[in-house]
Order: sequence, then structure tokens, then C-alpha cells
Amino acid sequence: MAKTFPKETGQLPRVGVAIADFLVVGAGAAGLATALCLGKRGSVILVSKGSPRASASYRAQGGIACPLPKELDE
Repeated sequence: MAKTFPKETGQLPRVGVAIADFLVVGAGAAGLATALCLGKRGSVILVSKGSPRASASYRAQGGIACPLPKELDE
């Protein structure tokens, strides 16, 4: 269950101890993809500085570019 904390206090409340096999910092495209891959190998904690809509990946207008073989260039 995701928890959010009020920013006005400047401090995060202590919520207990969490134990996982992996810790992923960042919830942009790279962090989410990494968490999905690692989730196949163990438990994952994903840490983000804010809501998913605050990430650069969410606001990005572009796409992902890569070269394709000539056979696919139709």
C-alpha cells in the first residue's frame, strides 16, 4: 500500500521497518522498468520523491528512438 506524506512539516513520519530483496530509487520509466524486472527475482521497494505525475517520464512529450533493421522500415 502506497503512503504519501504532507510536505508542510519538512519531515517524514516513521512508518516502521520494511524488508525487501531490492530497493529501487526513482519511479520514472527506468525505475518502474527496473522494479518490474527485479520483481521476478524477489521483493522490491520502490522509493519516489513524489507522486508518479511529478516524474520527468510522466511529463515527457517525446518517445523512445532506436534504429530498426531495413526489413522493418516499410
